[in-house]
Formats: sequence, structure tokens, C-alpha cells
Amino acid sequence: MKMVKDVLVPVNLKPLSQKAINTIGMLHKSFSSNFELLHVIPESPFYVENAELLQEAITLRLNGIKESLETAGISDISTTIQHGTAYNSIIEYALGNKKNLILLDRENLGEDDGVDVTIEKVVRKALNPVWVVNPGENDHAGVKKIVCAYDLSETSERVVRNAMALTKAFSCELHLLHVIEKPYYDWWTQSEEQYNSFSQGETESAQQFLSQFAMKDLNTKEVYQAGRPYEEILNYVAAENPDLVIVGTRGQNSLKTLLTGSVSEHVISRLKTPFLTMKEQNVFELPTRTMVENEFGITELLTRARQLKKAGFFEEAIVYLKRYLESPEKNMSAYDDIVECYKNLGMDEKANAYLNEAKQIEQKLWHSKVEKEIRSKHRKGI
Repeated sequence: MKMVKDVLVPVNLKPLSQKAINTIGMLHKSFSSNFELLHVIPESPFYVENAELLQEAITLRLNGIKESLETAGISDISTTIQHGTAYNSIIEYALGNKKNLILLDRENLGEDDGVDVTIEKVVRKALNPVWVVNPGENDHAGVKKIVCAYDLSETSERVVRNAMALTKAFSCELHLLHVIEKPYYDWWTQSEEQYNSFSQGETESAQQFLSQFAMKDLNTKEVYQAGRPYEEILNYVAAENPDLVIVGTRGQNSLKTLLTGSVSEHVISRLKTPFLTMKEQNVFELPTRTMVENEFGITELLTRARQLKKAGFFEEAIVYLKRYLESPEKNMSAYDDIVECYKNLGMDEKANAYLNEAKQIEQKLWHSKVEKEIRSKHRKGI
């Protein structure tokens, strides 16, 4: 199962940075993803007049980028040429073709004047997750440390779940950063004691929010900072120097404006590490009940369930496992999988129910086997 099935890589007509090639290689190794290189030709009379010649030249350049990736051991690469405004074409193509991820290489797409309009607008407006490869200090291949900034919104539930899956896939360290916004009250309206009480309540709410996730097998660190969200995120990232920063861009609280307006310009222009933004879609392809019931054979059900379980998506794995266990051809080891999933979710009662069901089936199978052996011996006159 390709959990990150399709990745769109918009490119200019120059080589990808080594860091981008390393990132694509990491995603290919971890998730066997498909990659599509996209170049957008601007709408211009010059391009119209020389369309055939330009198409041939651009195809050659794209093939050169493709070959550099194949040389690095990355397969499943296709190329596409579109016409229009770069950021609009990228956003529309990614959405229309159901891409799991848009990967932007700042060294490849960056403008000479330092104002990366395409990157900033794609990050702001795309509904797909966007991974921006920044030319930071960490040039080693792989991800060793992730910082995930979250608030207490529904979007952040998606952000944290995907951060957990990436942490498990990359076997790395995950820092969960929650910023408690510190308002600048006048001294006569708000005391330090009142703020401390508010801060304690916010911290407890954040801890309660994280308690819904099964993280016992992950290397995690919970971090609580007080101040202005974008300042604290930038300060923490500068101090920790992670390989990837993950943020949600549609929260209900202070992170709501993290990547919009002037705050967007501030964060994107100053964040030196690669970052992943998430809005309304998961990075990972997760199952729906309709998909499970109609699209997959019995072997595929178990394979996908175990891959989801390994990635930390226990609820989604259970969807597959329940359907699998309805089959008379099921492997009894699948009961161990579903029991493990429920235990990771803290649902011991459900885990015990499936454990008991497995024991009852095994007893019936044992009795049936013994009965068959007895009958066989009687037929042979033993």
C-alpha cells in the first residue's frame, strides 16, 4: 500500500537541489510514492508563437530532472506541462488529480529577487498538504527530529496524527509544541496571578487534547511556551534546529493566522528549516468504509491494515481488520492485530472482546480437529 501515493513536484527548468532529491528519495523509500514533475508555462504571446519548439525544449529539461532522480534510485516518476499562472496551475492540478502532497524546492522555484511568490501563494491557498524544502543547515539525508506546532482545533487533530505517522515512518524524535498566547494586558486589568491561572488551564487542555493519541511507542516531547505564537514557534525552531516543522493553517485559536497575511510572510521568509503545512487533507491515504467494502480483496485488506497499524493509524487499521475478520478465509493472526490496535487506543474492553472471540474460535477449531482425528481412527479400525 502506498500511503503517500502521489506527490506533485513543481519545478522550474533547472536542477533540483540535493536536499530536494534527498527528501524525494526518503519519501520513495518510506512510502513507495509516485512522483510527478510539473512545469507551468506562463501565458504569453512569445510562448504561443514558439509553442512547438518550447514544448520540445521543456520536455528535454524535465527529462533531465527525471534522470537525476532515477540516478538517485527513485522510480515511478512522470512529467507534465501545464499553461497558466504558476501558483494557480499547481493548486488546481494537485487538487484535480488528488495528490497527497505538493513538494516545493525553494532552491529550484525561488526567484532571483528573493521574493518567492509561487511558494508563498501555494502554501497559503492549496488545500493539499505542502512540504517546502528549505536550504537549511541540516543537509543530511533523512529526518531525525520533527517539531509539530498545534492548537486545540479539529485541524490540529489531523496535524498531530500525520506528525505521528511521519515520526514512526522515519524513526525520529517528535516535539509537540503548544503556544499559550500571552496577551499584553494593562496592569490594572490583568494580574500575573490571573494569567498564571489561565496558562495552567490552557496547558491542561493541551495535555487532554494529546491524551487521545496513542504515542507510547513514539519518542515524543511535549513543549509548552507562552507568548506570541509565531515568535515562539520561530524561537523554538531556531533553538532546536529540527529537520522538519509541521503546522496547521486553519486553527480556531492563535495558530489560525499562522500562515496568512503578514504573519505568513514573516514565518515563511524566516523559517530556515523544511516545513509541512496541512489544511483539509491528510498526507496519508486513509481508508473509508466504502473503499474497504468494495475495492479490496482479502489479502489486500490484511496487508493495508498492518501497514496502517505500523504507521500509527490504529483507528483506520481497525476499519480494514473488521472487514477482514468477516471472511471465512481469515488468518487468526489478524486477531492479534486488532487487539493491539484497540490496546494502543486505550480501548481495553474492545481488545478483550476480540481476544475472547479468538480464543473461542481456536477452541472450536481444536475440537473440530480432535473430532476429525477420532473419526479417522475409527474408520481405519484403530
